[in-house]
Amino acid sequence: MSGLRARRGRVLAAISLAAISLSVAAPAGAAPARSLGVKAVAEGVRVTYTVPEFLVAQELMDGGGPVSQTFTDTAGRSVAFASLPYPGENGIAAPGILAVLLGRPVPFAYPLYANADYPVSPESQIKDPSGVYDLQAKAGAAGADSSAAFGAPAGGPPGSRTRTSALTALADDGSARASAESVNTALSFGDGVLTIASVTSRSVTVLAADDHAPKTVTELLIQGATVGGQAVTIGPDGIHPAGAGSVPLAGSPAGAGLAGVLAAAGLSVRTVSSADGAGDVLVVTSTHPLPGSGAQGTLVWRFGGARTAIDAGGQA
Repeated sequence: MSGLRARRGRVLAAISLAAISLSVAAPAGAAPARSLGVKAVAEGVRVTYTVPEFLVAQELMDGGGPVSQTFTDTAGRSVAFASLPYPGENGIAAPGILAVLLGRPVPFAYPLYANADYPVSPESQIKDPSGVYDLQAKAGAAGADSSAAFGAPAGGPPGSRTRTSALTALADDGSARASAESVNTALSFGDGVLTIASVTSRSVTVLAADDHAPKTVTELLIQGATVGGQAVTIGPDGIHPAGAGSVPLAGSPAGAGLAGVLAAAGLSVRTVSSADGAGDVLVVTSTHPLPGSGAQGTLVWRFGGARTAIDAGGQA
């Protein structure tokens, strides 16, 4: 009986010590860990070309790039990719699916795609020696980053260039940050009728350690825009003469002012608020008759589209 009491005493003592250690490790009032998912996406340019009432498929082209994307969560997943252009998830997965269907390896994969997946493949880079394109992706336990660049090589003849970057990060104190940016430079449309020095799209989302909801800031910055050699600003209602206040010219009849110069070249330009939380994007539209038919072709460029998000999905 005395041995049983001794064993019972030792068990109670062990339970008491465990309770004390737990109370020290998690003091009263300490916030439990949060479950977080952090995402950043940056797209340089998206191009669509449509010809209504010409073919069964009216949209003849829809693609974009370069694209940078990262994702990190508190469950231990951290991934990143950079692609030029991005063919979509189906395009990336197609070789693997084909290998399963055929029952043997497929000796090809989408080439312009750098992918990192922690901890299996923490880093990847695909780079052209001349500098025309450079794709990089990195993923670690506490964050991921990716970047993509395409266009005229540095040090060569001047020309347009696009670069994108995305970053996600988790901190030990429970805070998180996501940032995305795309920059397009040296843009020219209609044989130089419309020129733009640079278009920068940014998005930053931050969640502080003591905050319950993330805060997001987006920005679209258009610099050095000209129409027919005259400096202009660009807004949701079209173009404005630079320094002329808020007098819009987009609604002017063809042949009148700067808007007439654009219209004569088959061009229009404005900023548009994106429906997917990406902030504003710059939209340039070019219309022209299709040779040999009465159909009208429409080519649309969309510049920008950086977006970030932090999902605070409750308590882990």
